[in-house]
Amino acid sequence: MKLPRVTVCVVTYNSQDYIRNCLTSLFKSDYREMEVIVIDNSSQDKTKKILEAFKKKHKSLRSFYLDKNMGFAYANNFAFKKSIGDY
Repeated sequence: MKLPRVTVCVVTYNSQDYIRNCLTSLFKSDYREMEVIVIDNSSQDKTKKILEAFKKKHKSLRSFYLDKNMGFAYANNFAFKKSIGDY
């Protein structure tokens, strides 16, 4: 039986102190049909650097970087449009 692909969307802004723990927790899951999409809402800290390091280790992580902070709703809808998951 093929498992459905689940998409987890994360919207972030200046979260260098938290994004590492968030992603580590997600990737501890034993559910293998998962993609993680992170939308960086124009962070001014080291969030992008942390995301790029995680992408090297986790092929199911996709990140997108907005040029300016568009707010949570816009970024969340952007993530949904980029998702390829069933749920």
